[in-house]
Amino acid sequence: MPDPHTPPKKTLGVYTPYLQGFYFGELISQLQQYCFLKGYAFTVIKTDSFGTFNSTVHSDHIDFVVILRNAIHNQLAEHLVNTGKSVASIAYDYFPLAIPMITSDNELGMELAFNHLIQQGHRTLAFVGDLSQFDIRKRYESFCDQHEMNGFELADDHIFIVNDTMFSGGFQAANEYIARNSQATGIICGASLTSIGFAKQLQNLKAANHKHCATGIVGFDAISLVPITQPNMAMIDQNLHLMAYKTIGILEALHKNKTFERHNFIEPKIITPTTDFMQAEDAFLATSTEIDELHNANYMKSIISNLYEWPKNIAQNNLDSLMTLAPMFERYMQKACYGRIAISKDGREYIKIHKKFSSLEVTKLPAKDTSTLSISAQYPAPCADVYDSDIDTSVHTPIFRDHRLWSVLSVYGSSKKNKSPSSFSGFCAYLDSITTQLTLGMLNKKSSHSIQPCSESGDDTTIVGKIQWNPNTGETFWDKNALNSLGLTSELEQSIYKNLDLTDRIHPDDDNLLREHLINAKENEFHIEIRLKHKNKSYQAVQIERASIDHNKINSDDNNDNTIITLLITLQHNSE
Repeated sequence: MPDPHTPPKKTLGVYTPYLQGFYFGELISQLQQYCFLKGYAFTVIKTDSFGTFNSTVHSDHIDFVVILRNAIHNQLAEHLVNTGKSVASIAYDYFPLAIPMITSDNELGMELAFNHLIQQGHRTLAFVGDLSQFDIRKRYESFCDQHEMNGFELADDHIFIVNDTMFSGGFQAANEYIARNSQATGIICGASLTSIGFAKQLQNLKAANHKHCATGIVGFDAISLVPITQPNMAMIDQNLHLMAYKTIGILEALHKNKTFERHNFIEPKIITPTTDFMQAEDAFLATSTEIDELHNANYMKSIISNLYEWPKNIAQNNLDSLMTLAPMFERYMQKACYGRIAISKDGREYIKIHKKFSSLEVTKLPAKDTSTLSISAQYPAPCADVYDSDIDTSVHTPIFRDHRLWSVLSVYGSSKKNKSPSSFSGFCAYLDSITTQLTLGMLNKKSSHSIQPCSESGDDTTIVGKIQWNPNTGETFWDKNALNSLGLTSELEQSIYKNLDLTDRIHPDDDNLLREHLINAKENEFHIEIRLKHKNKSYQAVQIERASIDHNKINSDDNNDNTIITLLITLQHNSE
């Protein structure tokens, strides 16, 4: 009989900024389904942020790690690798760490979108997207490449940079499209919600007698909302189920010490209004992991009708009524615990269990009971009694206060329980609502600390420019001279590429060289020659030198290292 305090030997843990949504929610569900098919336990740790989460909570219980986008801090990613875990990242490159990345083939996706619009007769195309996101920035670059390959003129006023990937970004772009009197007839949006918002706002503006030329729109991501809101719109499907399957395969190969490709691409496909897929009534349910729940109208109505009131009541009762949700989500709610974060004098993070929950009772643990305390990575302490032979699912949702991790709510379940309806996406929505209710009234100000533009140097004409790099968050800032060295000289290009990732334009043969030096950049100076891709598609030889290091903290109590390293980039005369 297994030790009741020890989780299953092989557990896949997913770090995700969000539990829900067409992208994150779908990937989580697909990863969970493949885990159960392969006999793995499944853990989700919500980070509620991009690039800042640095807690090791529960990490000792995880064997395989999947990071969705940049859900965690670079330091935590490095810690996970150094502790011997197999780690893979979806749609984000944790440069310079040797973590394989799995992403959609954005070049092929853009080619499919471009060719679709060309076949419809469009010759003047525009791009809409939030270029702060890795995938969308890659789509924009491929959009530019497609113009060059097809001999089309690309004007700056055909690029619409928006602030998010939601409807609001599409509304923003549509308003600007009209204001510019754009003549672009074909529109490619970097995200499907953006494309829906764009199309809808154009309809609103047309009704208000604002004329426009846009007659063809393609959005990236195939989501079930498109045929409902914009049935005539084409979509690029990233095949997220294949992405999840590929990711688990790579983790298994890493676990067996097999070699792996650093960048792994999933082939997308285009879905047009005339395809069989769009004609099928349940096409978007083909890869769904909870078809029975979605077809159960009584069950889904119950979830939707109580999504606010029940979580609010649970939060107001200090979680004491948490397990009353179990009849709705029986496969995911067998046990639970709630822990508070504690930081020792030497800066180590601990978690102390305050309450544990079962279907029979709620137990509040004594404050002086030392058995309730564990270091963060080993959380929860054995006294939580949350593991038995059937438990194979856990979800950990953080609660922040004053920009700091304050506590963690953890819920455990078993996929082996009876087959009564149990929607995982619905379960995650309720957990999100509960933790949101718990944080109301708390100060939760997000730090605005970020890399600021460095002053340009005019003292030494051999220095082309400067790159400021935060090795912990991966954040970069290129000054104008550095971007000029790559031929990125226009105001639009300077705006788009000022936060260019260090990996975006490096020659494949120089990738490892730069990674090796940057890993140790805090301790060791270096001066190396590498090649970066110029705007004209050639590789420009440059010298990269580690210059100054600036150590600073958000405030005196902040344990996060916010080191900023300045790299000098010097242009060489040879290129290929």
